[in-house]
Amino acid sequence: RYGAARVLFLELAGGTAMLALFLPLAGHAPAPATSTAGWIYIVGLGIGSVLLANFCFFAAVRRIDAAPTAVAASIEPVVSALLALAFLSQRLTLTGWLGLLMVVGGVAAGYWREAAQPPGAAAAEREQELAAAR
Repeated sequence: RYGAARVLFLELAGGTAMLALFLPLAGHAPAPATSTAGWIYIVGLGIGSVLLANFCFFAAVRRIDAAPTAVAASIEPVVSALLALAFLSQRLTLTGWLGLLMVVGGVAAGYWREAAQPPGAAAAEREQELAAAR
């Protein structure tokens, strides 16, 4: 409806505004990078972790239903936590493990619900909703 570029711009602008507002409240005043390497790092983070990741997400939404795409995207924190455990020797608290199990359980429940429907049922249901809205 709005286009990927517009949504990504609003996401970056909103995130920047929130950081500018809440960092000082937390006692961490935002400060610009002081070196070229710092700016390269910031731009790389913006391009890699925000722009590229979200363009891939929006491309997936165009090709498959939004619901399974969103369910699959919600597994990202689990993968990040497990990679941190494996490669950075970080530890998870009991609450962290419980959170991981809840996310995995939610994702599994979403996929089981999708699998229980006959092939094409979600697309047919969406077409009916669109036709009713017209």
